[in-house]
Parts: sequence; structure tokens; C-alpha cells
Amino acid sequence: MCLRWISSWPTGALPGASSGRLSGSPRPWSRFRSTCATPFLATLLGSIVSLTPGTVSIDVDQKHWVLLVHALDAPDPQALIDEVKGRYEAAIKEIFAC
Repeated sequence: MCLRWISSWPTGALPGASSGRLSGSPRPWSRFRSTCATPFLATLLGSIVSLTPGTVSIDVDQKHWVLLVHALDAPDPQALIDEVKGRYEAAIKEIFAC
């Protein structure tokens, strides 16, 4: 419900917004395939990503274990994915032995 409400905002409703993107952020959405293939671990990873300043996880596809992540400042989406894998997913895998 909340996402539907946000997507109905007019384009100019947010400062710096045009076509749903903030200026200076050419590709704010990234898809990240997780190897943490349980609902708990995927939720934990999504929560950790959302607690990182400037990023939020929006959705987890439980069939393919893909997280949809939005970043305010990610000029290189692959670098964002690599950072999430190296910093957060690796720690989760080590702690929970998955």
C-alpha cells in the first residue's frame, strides 16, 4: 500500500526528483542475487542493507533469492552489489554457517 502511494506522487513533488530519480544518480536500482536462501537470512540481509545510509531493500524474490535495492548514490551498481556481498552477506554466512 505504501509503495503504491509513493509511486502516485507527481514527478516534481520531491526536491531534485525527475522521472523518479534524484539528480546525479543515473541507476538507483540494483538487483542482488543472495546465496542466503532462507526467509530469515534474506530478511536479515535486507534489514542490514536498509540500515546502511542511502540504501533500502524493497523486495526479496523468494523463488530466486534476489533482493531489489535502491541506493541514493550508486554510480556503479556492480560496486554496490560487490560491497553488499563482501561486507554484509559474507558476515551473515559466517555467523549462520550457510
